[in-house]
Amino acid sequence: MPQPPAITQPERETERSQKRPKTGVESSDRQERNKEDETRLAQRKQPQRASPSPERINIDEDASQPNPRPLCPLPQRAKEPEMTSIMHRFDPNAWDGLPTKTEENPHSRQTRIGEPPAKLDSSVVNFTNARFHHAHIPSYKFFGNVAQVQEDVRYIRKSPERVEEIKRFLTTITFEDVATEPPSVTVYVPEMRKESDRNRFGQPWTFFIELDKASTTLRDYLLWQEVFALHPALSFSVHAIVPDRQPWTIMVLTGKPGAVEDTPHAKKDVLAAIKKTLWANADFCHFVAHQVADNWGEQGELDARVKAASDTLDIAVVSAEANGSERPVPAYLILAKPVSHDRAAHQEWIRHFKAPKVYWRGAYRLEVGQAQLDCKLCKETTHCAWDCPLPKVPGWAGTTPESIYRPGTNSAKPQASASAGASAHVPAPSTQAKEIWHEAPSAKRGGGRRGGRGGAKGSQGPQWKGKGRATRY
Repeated sequence: MPQPPAITQPERETERSQKRPKTGVESSDRQERNKEDETRLAQRKQPQRASPSPERINIDEDASQPNPRPLCPLPQRAKEPEMTSIMHRFDPNAWDGLPTKTEENPHSRQTRIGEPPAKLDSSVVNFTNARFHHAHIPSYKFFGNVAQVQEDVRYIRKSPERVEEIKRFLTTITFEDVATEPPSVTVYVPEMRKESDRNRFGQPWTFFIELDKASTTLRDYLLWQEVFALHPALSFSVHAIVPDRQPWTIMVLTGKPGAVEDTPHAKKDVLAAIKKTLWANADFCHFVAHQVADNWGEQGELDARVKAASDTLDIAVVSAEANGSERPVPAYLILAKPVSHDRAAHQEWIRHFKAPKVYWRGAYRLEVGQAQLDCKLCKETTHCAWDCPLPKVPGWAGTTPESIYRPGTNSAKPQASASAGASAHVPAPSTQAKEIWHEAPSAKRGGGRRGGRGGAKGSQGPQWKGKGRATRY
């Protein structure tokens, strides 16, 4: 085999001389980079250490430094108390001592509070002289459908003679041991903002009454007695115009037959379902907590304030009118103390309750707002006319429920049970009531529609201009 050529010594030296020598600068840079890589690798392997908090530097103590820079920690943001524990702290099924504040409920009061302002002259008594249930009506309802200049449509339009009758009646009221001249009485008929015949009992309800300054005793007596039943075609109530006191009524719940059961257990189930739904709503809880603190004076934690408002919840089984008809249906009426008497805040309070639209009592579905409560006699919102307590007072001479509802309407009071819904007809109204209520022709339909409020509380009778109001039934 041929041998490779031998490399001589001069050729090896030439090869070494052609290689680039390693300078000292490049070697040192490579070493520094290796050290940095090793340092970063070591830091990754070590656990993270909490950075020390910056120390405060007092400028006065370290004034020798050219530009001292004090390091101050950022202020902590104020935290609003959390409201996530109300469902854990409070049991919606606890009922001991509930409901609370029932003594403040204006819907359970009576007339004739306190001593009478004067002793009535019994020789001129021509009305039902008795104590009645007080009808709580917010002041803003007195001015419903009333022209802003004054701030039963048909009754007012078709029965102008009632104004003079009310005026004559008020001038006949006299008192023993009170020598006064006959009072000066002026009755103002409301100017309707919008006339309509679609609702026989629509607003306005109010007659305004103005008394002279010498009629202080008469004014006090009218407010003390409140209800005046003269005959089946005329009865009215008298109310003072005072700052609004919102009603306790919240909503009406109805369902299929059997959904409304008048037992303590069923009522508690409904209230518990309402509490669970509302307590899970953070917007409701914060709104109620702030309103209760501002208007009730309640202090403490937010969820405790929400519970204080929830503890006033109450429930009653009533007969309501189905929407769009006079058909009676069994219903649950939910009540509670208002968290505010401001109308806008009160409407928001009500809106939170109605927002779910449906509540459940076990397997029964309860719908919100499918029926209403509006007494056509006393204008209360806790019952309908067939449950009005006024005609049940012995000696009642005013309008009766039988003369209000149209003949042939299935408007008998229903029973709250599984078979609720079967009801009998109300007896046909008397001839006098029929002439008063049902034979007044419609202004727009030429008599094709029956109407005419007549004797039941459709227009609100006597009232003082700026001082009080009277509601005619």
